[in-house]
Amino acid sequence: MTSANPWEKYQFSEGQALFWHLGPLELFIKASPHDWRIFYKHDLDPLLIHEEFNPNADLPENTNTYQIERYVTADPYSSLQLSPLLSDIPVVARPELTLKVPPKESTIIYVSTPLWIKATYDKNHPLFELPVFRLSDTWFGPNPTDGELCYSIKTAARINLSELPVRTYRAITEVRIINKSSQTMTVDRVKIPLQYFSLFKNNQTNLFYTDNLIFEKDKDEEFQARILPASKQEAGKNIKIAPPRVSLKDNLILNKLKAFLT
Repeated sequence: MTSANPWEKYQFSEGQALFWHLGPLELFIKASPHDWRIFYKHDLDPLLIHEEFNPNADLPENTNTYQIERYVTADPYSSLQLSPLLSDIPVVARPELTLKVPPKESTIIYVSTPLWIKATYDKNHPLFELPVFRLSDTWFGPNPTDGELCYSIKTAARINLSELPVRTYRAITEVRIINKSSQTMTVDRVKIPLQYFSLFKNNQTNLFYTDNLIFEKDKDEEFQARILPASKQEAGKNIKIAPPRVSLKDNLILNKLKAFLT
């Protein structure tokens, strides 16, 4: 077995199968000149810590527990690039305990979310996308007609970055909550619009980070949500490796905070 880091370009010989075990994801890819076959399954534990790579794997004898997909091409290709991506829709993070921010106070919490794998072949032709862990769906909004479909995740909402377990298949988002009002601010859920975020990698820690999210409630009880690029923070050795899936029309200002916190 060699390094489990999957974010590389791979050369396949005919009939060769590669295997990755990235936390909750088991992934086999077998290549023929015109034919890619993908075998994958997800563990029920999204926080499973296990990383393994085998460049000369045997396909599992029992494939009944795996999802199997087949991709065919007109021309023969032998190389495949795997790249990390953030979620394609927002992720709603629910703290294990409701957060209460007193008047004139602020806090920073850290939320980690599973990465997605983007596979491309030849000159960056898309082949498939696959989440490292398939989050459950949830509806975020005041009623069934006003809101949007999101993924759901539970979070410890840690306030010290050093307390987060090292998982190289997840991305860390810094969420700053600022309460300038005279009332205590209660936070049950936080919607993180990851489709608008860039993805960064820290070359010192090999961990992934996203842009930062700021929620602010001012003294007049008005709300604002902003995205602050990680490059404008103390990003250290963070290198931008993926742009947002969706461009944000209004630069760094998002809709009212009530659309992002409950």
